Amino acid sequence: MDLKKSILSYPVKRIVRNSSSYPAPLLDLFDPPAHIYVRGSLPESWDRCIGVVGSRKISLYGRRVTEDFSQKLVADGFVVVSGFMYGVDVVAHSMVVEKKGVTIAVLAHGLNYFYPNQNLALYHNILKCGGCIISEYEPEFAPRIWTFPKRNRIVAALSLSGVLVVEAQLKSGSLITAKFAEVLGRDVMAVPGNIDSENSMGTNNLIKTNAARAVTDVSDISSLKLDGGKAVNFNESQKAVLAELEKGKSNYATLSLTTGLSDLDLEASLSSLKIRALIGELDGEYFLRKT
Repeated sequence: MDLKKSILSYPVKRIVRNSSSYPAPLLDLFDPPAHIYVRGSLPESWDRCIGVVGSRKISLYGRRVTEDFSQKLVADGFVVVSGFMYGVDVVAHSMVVEKKGVTIAVLAHGLNYFYPNQNLALYHNILKCGGCIISEYEPEFAPRIWTFPKRNRIVAALSLSGVLVVEAQLKSGSLITAKFAEVLGRDVMAVPGNIDSENSMGTNNLIKTNAARAVTDVSDISSLKLDGGKAVNFNESQKAVLAELEKGKSNYATLSLTTGLSDLDLEASLSSLKIRALIGELDGEYFLRKT
């Protein structure tokens, strides 16, 4: 089979930002693309889209974990979003299509620029399984160094069910995706790894700093959804913090004044609400998560 010819038989659709078919989650970005190019079928709903990202230098542990989570996510009806690069991205996409699931690949280049070339079969299988390939760049656009981290904001935005970081070094591009997810109010999850593994230093640090929740099974993802968290009763201190953040972003000093809470109560409330992914923090300011 001529894979390129088969892929090119799927038309490329250019969708402008004011179109009704433009992916609504992208509008959460401060710089949503003016238009996107799509080959394949966009999902009817974005609510069950989850990002799976991680190191390009995937370890045997990372591969095993990625395959396990990906196939279970398919079984649970999730659409997996990733960046179509070596390592965790490709393993996640591949396992999803192997299980006849739907996955979305976000490219850092145009849809007609086939890179890496060995992913042609995967590109074709994503389309065959009803998934899609997305880019903000013209179809023939070649990748640049800066387009890869920029691509990560789109992965985070489309992942309304959260972003799962499987394996990441301390300076991994996956941590950029996690930061975008945090800013956008998406749930950030990370798989813990060995403390002496370079590939787990980034994920373990996300967990240690409360920037991500530790997950060890797909059942953790479902149980940690925000709407589930809302069903849990809040204490008076937590209610006071949430009431202030309903008005808008606020820093620690301002929250201390407006809530009248002691440092002990305020710190405990902020930590608890962050762990439950009800609030986020960026540059010293706390905010309610959009999801």
